[in-house]
Amino acid sequence: MMTHEQRAEIMGMLVAIGEEHKDPFSPIRLEVWMKDMERVGYDRARPALMRAIHHTHRPKLGEVMQWATGSDQDSAEVEGIRVLNAAKRHGPYASVIFDDPVTNSVISQGFGGWIKLCTEMTLEDEKWFPRNFAKVYRAFADRGTRSTTHLIGMHERNNAIKFPEQSPEICRIGDAIKIQQMLGHGVAQIEDLT
Repeated sequence: MMTHEQRAEIMGMLVAIGEEHKDPFSPIRLEVWMKDMERVGYDRARPALMRAIHHTHRPKLGEVMQWATGSDQDSAEVEGIRVLNAAKRHGPYASVIFDDPVTNSVISQGFGGWIKLCTEMTLEDEKWFPRNFAKVYRAFADRGTRSTTHLIGMHERNNAIKFPEQSPEICRIGDAIKIQQMLGHGVAQIEDLT
């Protein structure tokens, strides 16, 4: 059961899907979608709806329900949306680390690092980013490529030479306990290309 706040957020996302794809929901269709989102729960509905907002066309309810109930392919695209949202929120100046070591590796090796990903992303790229990210993610996951190092931002890169003692705080994206374990236990690291 969703809280009142969660229900309001999901309802807002449904409205955003209609606006983004220039096809607003009718009140009846909005109610049908909302009932199905409540059935799968907030934690599954939210990422699926984020994917629908960024999708190239307005997906049908069945597609969104499939995303919400999840396959590996869908979860890789949802991870791409999470990276896109983090790039918009934190930007190229912040140093970041994700709770998924494959994600860190995909960004550092597949997209040239956090700074490059953030500075070279265009509005057109944003539409295709989740799908493109998912392809690289699946390839890295299949190969077992993982990185437990953080992704360096511009502040850290620029201060490393002049003020090495003043490294900025790393923005932690995801499960704080998983990130702390990655940072604190010296898990084998791959070369960070940022």
